[in-house]
Amino acid sequence: STEGQASTQPIPQSDASSDVYTESSFVVIDIPEGLQVAFHLPSGEVQERTYTSLPSYSVLWKQVHEWMDNVAFNIKLDDVVLTNKNTISQLKDVVNDQQQTVCQPSVKLTVASSLLAAQGAGDSKADGQEVDTRTGNIAPRETQRPATGMPLLSDLQLGVLGALGGAGLLSMLAAVWGYSKVRGLKADLVNKEQRLAESTQNNKALQAHLDSKEQRLAESTQNNRVLIHKNSQLQDDKEEKEAMIKELLKRKKIDSLGQVVKQYQDVDLLFMVDCTGSMQPYINQVKDTIRSMSQRLRCAYPQLKLRLGFLGYRDLWDRHQFEILPFTEDVQRFEGFVSKVLASGGDDTAEDVAGALQKAAGLSWVKHVRVLFHIADAPCHGCEYHGDNIKDNRPNGVGISIPEQLLRLRSMKIDYYFGRITEHTDKMIKVFNDQSKHASETEPYINMVPVNNPLDVQEAVVQSVCTSIDLTSAASAPKMASKELEFVLSHDEPEWHLLESGKRCLARKLAWEKHHSMDNCAASIHEARAHASMVEFVVHSHPFARGVSRQCFWGLYRSHKGKKPWKRAVFKQFHKAAGPGNHHDYEAEVEKALVADFFARKYNKAFNPTRAIRFLVPEIIEDKGSGGAYAVEPVLPVKKFVKYNDNKAFWDPKVYDTVLGHFCKWTHDFSKGQFMVVDLQGVCMDREFVLTDPAVLHSDLRRFGSTNTGPEFMAQTLRNIPQLSRL
Repeated sequence: STEGQASTQPIPQSDASSDVYTESSFVVIDIPEGLQVAFHLPSGEVQERTYTSLPSYSVLWKQVHEWMDNVAFNIKLDDVVLTNKNTISQLKDVVNDQQQTVCQPSVKLTVASSLLAAQGAGDSKADGQEVDTRTGNIAPRETQRPATGMPLLSDLQLGVLGALGGAGLLSMLAAVWGYSKVRGLKADLVNKEQRLAESTQNNKALQAHLDSKEQRLAESTQNNRVLIHKNSQLQDDKEEKEAMIKELLKRKKIDSLGQVVKQYQDVDLLFMVDCTGSMQPYINQVKDTIRSMSQRLRCAYPQLKLRLGFLGYRDLWDRHQFEILPFTEDVQRFEGFVSKVLASGGDDTAEDVAGALQKAAGLSWVKHVRVLFHIADAPCHGCEYHGDNIKDNRPNGVGISIPEQLLRLRSMKIDYYFGRITEHTDKMIKVFNDQSKHASETEPYINMVPVNNPLDVQEAVVQSVCTSIDLTSAASAPKMASKELEFVLSHDEPEWHLLESGKRCLARKLAWEKHHSMDNCAASIHEARAHASMVEFVVHSHPFARGVSRQCFWGLYRSHKGKKPWKRAVFKQFHKAAGPGNHHDYEAEVEKALVADFFARKYNKAFNPTRAIRFLVPEIIEDKGSGGAYAVEPVLPVKKFVKYNDNKAFWDPKVYDTVLGHFCKWTHDFSKGQFMVVDLQGVCMDREFVLTDPAVLHSDLRRFGSTNTGPEFMAQTLRNIPQLSRL
């Protein structure tokens, strides 16, 4: 037969067929995977063959016989010597076991020289019988089954004993056993070396696999590092672009604010004056002081563009009922016109105010700030506007609707100020305000200013124009540059001893060290040193002041250890909630105060002013319970709170102080144009100004929050500092 095939021809019969152990029949067992057979020969050589069906002992014997020449041998599968009777069954067991593991079946056959096999082969030749190995299931001739006992052993005993004797037999058997043992050990050694080689190869493959994984891991790590670096760069680029966009938007708002500032210094001022017999001193005062008024207003507002107009009125039957000068920027022309106006006429007490209002509304009002200053000592016609003691030849009016004219003036955004000379006009102004008041408003439209004598006219006009400019500026300025307007709900301090019994909370207090150099001012607050301590505090349940973004409470705090005396304070809280440790709004307030405090201490030491300047620097209290925070300042002394200037280059001429003006300019000069402290507000004491909530203008618009209006308003603030010590 050939490898992997079995013959189906009849088996030749021998004389001793009945005494030979043969495998039965022509059973062929196909193996789809094929059976790998490794023959381990006595010489140490290993031969491998693959069979597509289970080979019989004859097939195996024939294959081994080709390698062993005429040397007798036996074939073992593990510890079992294969024969005609057991070869198929032994191989079948191996195949069944290995097929369950889903792998190609394989066996290891050990070939060993055998004395018994050699003897058997000799007997076969002696009988003259040849072994037919052409068929797949025909085994070589075996020794015949003994009829009784063990004739093979008896023959062996007799032959050997006869030739060598008992001792020789033992020596021969020992030699045979030793030789067989050496061959077996050698085969085991070869097997172990092969397994070691396979193990080494497997280890090399595993190491190569590990090296490959390490390389991929290193590549992945490097890729992650590159990705992280790129993400970091993208984040930096994003933050830089966002900062640039914020700065551009802020510059745009500042440019818009600059336009508003210029607009609110464009003023139309109309003098509407009763020109009947008793009013000549007031007419003269307007003429004589108009130039001084203009100069004072320009000191307060260097960019002021002022147009002046005059409207003199009398009664219906007077020859020159109205004398009107349209708006002009020429002060000299205004003076010349008013100098020719003479007080005359007036039959009854009441005058034609209604006609004057109609004329005023018909003038060309074009400036952003519009001021009507009315000076009179007599009411208008119409008994509803005055008492019974006023002589009025037209008690039902003059046919012009006064409420309609007032609403017309109001719709044109004209600020109406009335210079009160006598009590005869009080009812008229009260009725005017009632008739011009909008349903939802509580403030009167017409502001009454006392001018008890002609000398009061100048001060009344200047203050009125300044008030209109301030109100127009506050209403028109972009929100980003407006300081918080806090509406005081109660001026009264609480009963402090009762507040001590309120709910106590535990908190961490952060207090920053003062700045000592310009480098400290230039650095971020996060680089400044803050000291933390535990405190307990009590806050009043209701705020005493509230604004758009924050509210103010009375409160107390003291160290948590030692039970020291309570400190009275103002607790300022932003409406926008902040998480624990995230209090940027509060830190921004502290940062501005630290910079302002540094400049104030430097200024006081350098100039020793008549009144020193001191800024309150807030501390931050973080509530351990709620996670909220407060900016905490000492309570200001009980004095009138005054706002001296703002961050839009405005100085209030009514309260201006030369020390504060000089300080503001000095902060700019000392810092070489990098800083300017503005929004000066607080209380004036005998020896010092105690100020709070400053704004810091800086060349870098990204610093110091939305109130930093930048270099343009630094220059504007310097130009607007009043030159007179007191206006």
